[in-house]
Amino acid sequence: MANSKYGINIEFKNLAPQPVKINNSKPIALIGDDTELRGVHVANNLEEALSLVKEGSILEALKDIEATGLESQFILSAFEKPHEHSEEHPALEAINVLKKVEQEHKIRPKFFLAVLTNL
Repeated sequence: MANSKYGINIEFKNLAPQPVKINNSKPIALIGDDTELRGVHVANNLEEALSLVKEGSILEALKDIEATGLESQFILSAFEKPHEHSEEHPALEAINVLKKVEQEHKIRPKFFLAVLTNL
């Protein structure tokens, strides 16, 4: 607890058993690898997004978002993790696919997050 000679001391604590939920009305696009998921998928909330992915960088990013308490609509653009000697990275195609997401799914992401792992 902070003590001072003058004035009022205020200390904030979050004693809630669960984090505070933050509702975000702007869709977030995540670009990354997954062991099974391929292509573009739209999830209306975090739980739905977590149920779509299996293992990879998208799952790790969603877990980080879950820890912050952020609730949003998610657009997942997944690809298979590239081999070490690949000349082109499949993330480029995953980014290009997102250019068509507004026409195909009637949703326009405001934030793009590329969650790539090292090869």
